[in-house]
Amino acid sequence: MRVHMIMQGKGGVGKTLASTLLAQYFTEKNKKIVCFDTDPVNTSFAGYRSLNVKVLELMENEEIKSRNFDNLIEDIANSDADEIIVDNGASSFVPLSLYLIDNDIPSVLADMNIEICLHSIIAGSQALLDCINGFNALIKNFTKNGKPDNLSFYVWLNTFQGAIEIENKNFYEMKCFKNNQDSIKAVLELPELKKDTFGADFTEILKNKQTFKEGYGDMTKPIMVRQRLKNLEKKMFGILEESGLC
Repeated sequence: MRVHMIMQGKGGVGKTLASTLLAQYFTEKNKKIVCFDTDPVNTSFAGYRSLNVKVLELMENEEIKSRNFDNLIEDIANSDADEIIVDNGASSFVPLSLYLIDNDIPSVLADMNIEICLHSIIAGSQALLDCINGFNALIKNFTKNGKPDNLSFYVWLNTFQGAIEIENKNFYEMKCFKNNQDSIKAVLELPELKKDTFGADFTEILKNKQTFKEGYGDMTKPIMVRQRLKNLEKKMFGILEESGLC
């Protein structure tokens, strides 16, 4: 079993997008999945009804109670899924990170032969610096005593909001990659989409909380919209395939 935790301290950069792509991809690969939404503010992942996402209640008296993460670990331990996807919100990024580290969750799950995959999103434009800082903090905190054998890091490059570039340097030329590349298992580069065709179609199904299959299975949509969604699904799944996730 593997647990995929999508973690980034910056909001609105594509964490739920990554979660839904993972869920759809593993389903296509005939893997049994279980999905959790731990965002105490905006449960976007749970909006995808066909994915049967379970919402983890973290708030008590308007505060995040880290002890409530115990329920997540209990659910993971009792699950018979092949792949578990956990979409974590920006507001719970620090609480979940501290919980995982303070309670030595990698070791707890290692004893159950469960792997942990931490996915960090790097988005372009104004979010870029905050994303890089969140990514650096994630790797630093989880590897300060050496990287656990059952822990892997995946980086997603999301250019939907703009180019991932600083002072004419791409991600692979930045210090955040060079200093951490030995800890990164794979980098997933999401494709740039033409705004008036593929981009518009993809935006629509994201807004409607639809999977690719739900999108191109909707016979009320025009033929070419459905065809582009099929093509985009194939392209996205190809990126995940190349990363070695399955």
